[in-house]
Amino acid sequence: MKLWDLSIPIWASLRFVDGDPFWCCSCFLSKLLMKRTFLVTAIATAAAWFYGCSTPKDKWEKSPGVEITVDRTYDNGKPYLQVFYENFGDDTIRKIRYQLITVTKGHVDTVIKEIDPVDLLRPKDRHVLPRAIGEDTLAADEVHAGKVWVVKEKK
Repeated sequence: MKLWDLSIPIWASLRFVDGDPFWCCSCFLSKLLMKRTFLVTAIATAAAWFYGCSTPKDKWEKSPGVEITVDRTYDNGKPYLQVFYENFGDDTIRKIRYQLITVTKGHVDTVIKEIDPVDLLRPKDRHVLPRAIGEDTLAADEVHAGKVWVVKEKK
C-alpha cells in the first residue's frame, strides 16, 4: 500500500450514478454495514468456538462402585426400557453417564445416556429411572449396559 493511498478518504473516490446525489451516501453506508456485519459475524464465531472448546466443569470418571442394569419390560403389551442404578461404592454420586447397547436384528448400536438423579445418589442407594411421558417403545431385541462414568460429589 502506498502512502498517498492512505490520504484519500473513501467518500472522495465515490461518484454519482445517473445523477443521484445520494448514491454516494448509500454506497458508503452499505460498505459500512457490510464491514459491521462481517465484524459481528467474526465475533460471534470466535465466541462460539471459545465456548465450544472450553473444558467441561464436571469431572467424569469411571466408577466401579455404580452399577447400571437395563431391562426390557412390557406395559400394556408394549416393550419399554427400564433402567435401574445402584451405588455399591462409598462415594456420593451427582451424575451418571452410561453406554446403552441395543441389539436389533443382529445390528448392535451404542448410545451414551445420562442420568441426573433428583437427589444425590448416596452409598447403598438403589433407584429406578422413571419413564418419561410420551417415551417411545423399545424396538431393540436385546439391551445391555456398557461402561459407566460418574461425577462424584466433592467432600
